[in-house]
Amino acid sequence: MSILMENKQIPQCPKLATPVISDLHYYISTIEILLSTLGLKCFQVMEAQAGSVFVCKDKYGNIGKGEYLEDGFILYKGAKCSLELHKGTKSLPLRDALIQDGTLKKSEDHYVLQSNKIFSSVSSASSIILGRRSNGWIEWKDFNGKTLDKLKR
Repeated sequence: MSILMENKQIPQCPKLATPVISDLHYYISTIEILLSTLGLKCFQVMEAQAGSVFVCKDKYGNIGKGEYLEDGFILYKGAKCSLELHKGTKSLPLRDALIQDGTLKKSEDHYVLQSNKIFSSVSSASSIILGRRSNGWIEWKDFNGKTLDKLKR
């Protein structure tokens, strides 16, 4: 099984005629519209939007910031995640997959998130940071200490 990594090379744009480039932009926008009607978000940059930033942290120095979205939770690049699983937690398969594919890289006494990552649930995002199963609706708090549950539900 091969693992696809993000392409770090920026290819040179081929010399194409203006009408051909226009047609390509049209095809890409049509594909994007068709895929979005199926609920797939392709060709869209995962960037922070103008919403509230939430923080999840614990007493061990694990900390991450992110934002609640319609389709999940975006955890921002640079999150410091627990190196070891908490007592009583046998495994977190999603965390293991992120370590395997290089999204989480070991740095001193934490794993550090290498790029913004969208999670399907707020709890899976907080579990990655804390190294244990958690209720993300309670763990994620704004800068005033209000929980995500209180603000968004």
